[in-house]
Amino acid sequence: MCTMGLALGKDVKTDCSINANVEGRTYCFGNEEAKTMFMRDPKGNLAKADAYRSKRQAMPQGGLTPGQELRKELEDGAAYPAI
Repeated sequence: MCTMGLALGKDVKTDCSINANVEGRTYCFGNEEAKTMFMRDPKGNLAKADAYRSKRQAMPQGGLTPGQELRKELEDGAAYPAI
């Protein structure tokens, strides 16, 4: 995934042909513009990417938060008991 994409809260696939080494670690980018944006504030962007990754990993399979899942169930009628 593009590291800058993650920092922006997006999943952007990359082949890692565009990359940068920051403090001994290699980070991949979808294009040169993303790399340039990232390099303006590597530490801040890594913190944002880590936060997004943590949030994404905590989400259920369907990609919805628990509140969003309940709202969808209510809209679909699945949260109501059968009468």
